[in-house]
Amino acid sequence: MTRELVSIISKSTQVLFDNANIMLQTCNLDFILCDLPVWKHVYHMLHSCDQWFINPKQ
Repeated sequence: MTRELVSIISKSTQVLFDNANIMLQTCNLDFILCDLPVWKHVYHMLHSCDQWFINPKQ
């Protein structure tokens, strides 16, 4: 079961970063989405990934 969860998390994370890569290459990062520019959404996503996956103890 543990290995299955790791596989699911890995696949989901890869999709997240693939979508972020497409977004950074194609989107107008200054476009306002939900009252914030897209670049702030991207920053928040990367910060959250850093917090949860790279350094979860901080």
